[in-house]
Amino acid sequence: MMKFAAVFALLALACLATAEAECPTICPANYDPVCGSDGRTYSNTCALKVNACLSQLVIDVAHNGRC
Repeated sequence: MMKFAAVFALLALACLATAEAECPTICPANYDPVCGSDGRTYSNTCALKVNACLSQLVIDVAHNGRC
């Protein structure tokens, strides 16, 4: 049972690492604020997408501008 738990933990860790590796990390520095569906203001659409990817949540642009 311990071996199964250890293998499961390693697989879960590998999946998380893979998800983070596939997320974009470089965004343009332009300030073009957007309001996310999570109620947070992001500096631009790219920053919203990066946060959504890294947090593994679905966050859409609610509207342009600050929340």
